[in-house]
Amino acid sequence: MSVSVSIEDEGLCKLAIEGEMTIYNALITKQALDNVVEQHQRYELDLSAVEEIDSAGMQLILCFSKTLNAADKTFAITAASGAVNTLLNRYHRMNLIPGECRG
Repeated sequence: MSVSVSIEDEGLCKLAIEGEMTIYNALITKQALDNVVEQHQRYELDLSAVEEIDSAGMQLILCFSKTLNAADKTFAITAASGAVNTLLNRYHRMNLIPGECRG
């Protein structure tokens, strides 16, 4: 699992997660997300390279979204792998992905 961070313009932080988002690396993923949560105003999350995701990975996405919303920051998933789409659909959270970005 790896998390890459890029700053596109003032206030926009783009994050890309690659590999697995499972209970086995949930702490590392959470720490990576927590490291950037106070630094920017807008966040985009690319999950297109996530090969496997479980309920712990889903909880991280929901927690990250809730934390940003509580701080009046914006958040969107801009791309999602089939595994992520399946889990978001199962939990009725497809609203986290804009319609034009859904696979």
